[in-house]
Amino acid sequence: MDASMNSLKERLEELGTEIDAQIEEFNKQSALHGPARKAAADWKLQHLELLNKAKSGGRSTSEIGRDVDALKLSFERWVARIDEGHRT
Repeated sequence: MDASMNSLKERLEELGTEIDAQIEEFNKQSALHGPARKAAADWKLQHLELLNKAKSGGRSTSEIGRDVDALKLSFERWVARIDEGHRT
């Protein structure tokens, strides 16, 4: 396995840890209701799909890397919206 694929898998692992930790924190705060609860499950599913794509080798490392970046950015924006809505 090449270094770029190892790096990608590390990024995916870190993102998965971040997603799990943030969703757990929102659950502790009772901040996930209705659509937000479904979205939380969707984030985990999207991460799992990317992880499976990386393991299967069906797409290039750069393509999956762009998908990881997009998922991370989208997740961070979602977290900000949940945080904002929970504080008001």
